[in-house]
Amino acid sequence: MSILSNVYSGKILSIDPSTKSLAFAVINRNKSKITLEAKGKILFACEDDIQSKLKFIGVILPELILHHKPKYIIIEQTIYIQNPQTSRLLSYVVGHMMGLGLLGNLKVVDVGPIEWKRWLGYKSVSKTEIAAWTADIGEKEAKKKANFERKNRTKIIIDSRFPGLEESDYDIIDAIAIGLWAASTVF
Repeated sequence: MSILSNVYSGKILSIDPSTKSLAFAVINRNKSKITLEAKGKILFACEDDIQSKLKFIGVILPELILHHKPKYIIIEQTIYIQNPQTSRLLSYVVGHMMGLGLLGNLKVVDVGPIEWKRWLGYKSVSKTEIAAWTADIGEKEAKKKANFERKNRTKIIIDSRFPGLEESDYDIIDAIAIGLWAASTVF
């Protein structure tokens, strides 16, 4: 049985957050038809301290909401593999975005990267692949290739779902994938 409802229509604002920018996509679902209406990345044009970043988000996110009029906001959950300082700052950024969405009377949902990537059909870079690349091009270059592959595999899937997309920013691609996941599974 499909999770897709035959009656839901509306826009989803999906966000791939960071401490330096906000990558977003606006996905519109009209019953079973899903379209990409907008996408972009907004660099935080402010001082580097967290208060300035939160103030900037407090201006830009409501503007995105007002302009695109989504019913839902989907934000990628934070993962704690970076250093503790970055993780702490990112949690403030995500929490602030969630609060702003709730203040706008929107439904706000978060999703972990493993969940939306699994749904998308993303295949992780395997230890076998890394070992083969290491043998072929050396450890340093194999690490670079693995990092590239991790991002590019999502891009290949999104390009197949939205032919002619021509997007090269991997954060925007992730935001599109997050919105596609939400439009296909949550509502």
